[in-house]
Amino acid sequence: MSHKGAIPERFERFHGENPHVYRRLVALARRWAKQRPDHQSIAMLFEVLRFETGLKTEGDPFKLNNDYRAPYARMMMEREPDLAGLFETRGDPDPFGHRIHPAQERLPLGDLA
Repeated sequence: MSHKGAIPERFERFHGENPHVYRRLVALARRWAKQRPDHQSIAMLFEVLRFETGLKTEGDPFKLNNDYRAPYARMMMEREPDLAGLFETRGDPDPFGHRIHPAQERLPLGDLA
């Protein structure tokens, strides 16, 4: 798989080729939520998955591309009722696949001078 293209499309392809990644992340999230329900981090789950397992993936230059952390967190919270609201997300992706933080202001180009 090429590393080109918008994140949502690349994520959908990656997830389609590697459904086991989602299953492993859900299992880790549930295990961690029992131990520390007050603090969850999708970044931490990615690192644990990289470190603790001999995970094999297809279709991306990276075993676990960090670009897919937010889509996996959102997917888990949408599909798994017991994980709803578990992760804090920073804004919603815009139609072009860029993350927009609510605190960011978009200034017209004329205001940059």
